[in-house]
Amino acid sequence: MQDPDSSRITGMQKRIALASRLVSVINFGPDVSRAVEFVVSDIKNTFGFDAVGIRLRSKEDFPYAAQEGFSPDFLAEENSLLPRGGTVAVLKDSTGNILPECACGLALSGRTNPENPAFTPGGSILINRLKCMKPAERVSLCMDKREKCVLNFGSMALVPIRDGNKILGLLQVNDKAGNAFTQEMVSFFEDIASLLGVLIRARDEREKYKTLFETVKTAILIGDARSGLILDANKEAELLFGRSRGELIGLHRVSLHPAEKAEYYSREFNRQDEEEKTLNFEAIIVDGKGANIAVHMSSSMYTADGSRKILTAFRVQSEAGKTEEAERRENRKKIPFFAMFR
Repeated sequence: MQDPDSSRITGMQKRIALASRLVSVINFGPDVSRAVEFVVSDIKNTFGFDAVGIRLRSKEDFPYAAQEGFSPDFLAEENSLLPRGGTVAVLKDSTGNILPECACGLALSGRTNPENPAFTPGGSILINRLKCMKPAERVSLCMDKREKCVLNFGSMALVPIRDGNKILGLLQVNDKAGNAFTQEMVSFFEDIASLLGVLIRARDEREKYKTLFETVKTAILIGDARSGLILDANKEAELLFGRSRGELIGLHRVSLHPAEKAEYYSREFNRQDEEEKTLNFEAIIVDGKGANIAVHMSSSMYTADGSRKILTAFRVQSEAGKTEEAERRENRKKIPFFAMFR
């Protein structure tokens, strides 16, 4: 007799495996194109849904950055979320936001209605009976002007990709069958979307600060305050740690210090998180070959687009009689270092 919980356990195992694979993609480096293509393909292949797509902002629109399963006819009409007639006819509200013309646009707008059962607590839209929707229900979800999803699918999940309070894109999963999604599954999709949000944010921050980030003669790592994971690293940080940027991204800040001191560093970092102040103290870091390096560590927290980040500077402690620049010429691994964690 089959265990009644076996299907649930199998589903959980699939979700854990998919999340682990996505984290490995992020660890490789902030390649958003590669990540979104991977997520689309893996969700479709892992769960067998008929169509999966990810929309990302492009000026005022949110076209698909990657998709599998949507027909050419569907894409011809639904790739753009701008109101019919092009940009000339774009309607905006008093704050300048484009008024949604479909459910995707509504999800991207961040306008949720707790009284509407189609909205999840995480701000996603879940519809398991597209073909049975009443006219009033379609109007409440901005689905009265476009019909492709209603005509071609039975279920749909629309999950905003966020970084803090900012919506960067949308994960869309459609299936021809009705009742294809559970609340638990959509909650998992929201977790995946959050990971993508961190990745996209890392890319945007890197582009914005690329010149300063790469030319400053101090090693820098940028990290996420909530998770404690490193989001980016400049060339000086690569030299200091003897690790590539791809190897550093995704590491937890505590892992950059001696394992036997993990409790001490965790306590110091947690204290900084709680008090939200600049942290300055002498520390030991471990490079890619396992060598300990004495540094002065200075880290501060800041907010960008509603998400807390930490920037920590590690300056190599000079030996007696040597300047730091001399040490750098003698041993390129010993270079100023910044680490960002939570």
